[in-house]
Amino acid sequence: MVTNTTLGKITAYLSHNWFKIGLIMLVVFAALKKDMSFNIKLNNPKPQEEEEQIQQPVRQEGKKSTERYTDAGLANVRSDRFDLSNLFSTGKTLSEDPLADMEESQVRAYIQRFSEVARGEQKKFGVPMSIILANALLQSHAGQSGAARQGHNHFDLPCTDDWQGAKNDYEGRCLRHYENAWTSFRDHSLFLTTGETGRMIQEMEPSNYKDWAKAIEKSKAFKGDKNLAEQLIKVVEDYGLE
Repeated sequence: MVTNTTLGKITAYLSHNWFKIGLIMLVVFAALKKDMSFNIKLNNPKPQEEEEQIQQPVRQEGKKSTERYTDAGLANVRSDRFDLSNLFSTGKTLSEDPLADMEESQVRAYIQRFSEVARGEQKKFGVPMSIILANALLQSHAGQSGAARQGHNHFDLPCTDDWQGAKNDYEGRCLRHYENAWTSFRDHSLFLTTGETGRMIQEMEPSNYKDWAKAIEKSKAFKGDKNLAEQLIKVVEDYGLE
């Protein structure tokens, strides 16, 4: 027997979630309609001439592509299908989410491409190679972010008052542009070891990659998430960068 309390809860739930429920019902209806249409087509085949015309291949003009430093023919392919999980998501997006959506081979290719660059930056500036690569992976989504593709900015380094180079706006954030990816890695090293951010990190005296991750998060030099240190450490350990 349904009590008034239970009925009230059901009514409240429907009242607060009517939009999501309506979308789900719309998707289900569309799927059923598609199946019905498919069955009708099976029962009513097209005339032979029309069928032969449909089976003719469609020729497409080839598109020219411009090679970028981080593309390497490894563009991430996403499906356009409707995902019901988006209806129930919290809206919180962490920086490592794009890495989780990528093929591991794509991430490994990025690491291999920039390992020697990061090693050289470690020798010159003392920033751990593992932190350099992990931060590049997080901020640039393994080279697939807009700033990395368009401006070779692999760390989302922001425009500052003393920045005299090229720049562009990305979702309301002014980010630096570079001539190539390697210049971005050098500027990242300078960003972490000089100026206000560098002084703040040096005061924390980081001695290993975990200390560096925590110091970078506390310096608030990069966009984002309150758990940046945790994300950096996770990337380092997941991909064996230590």
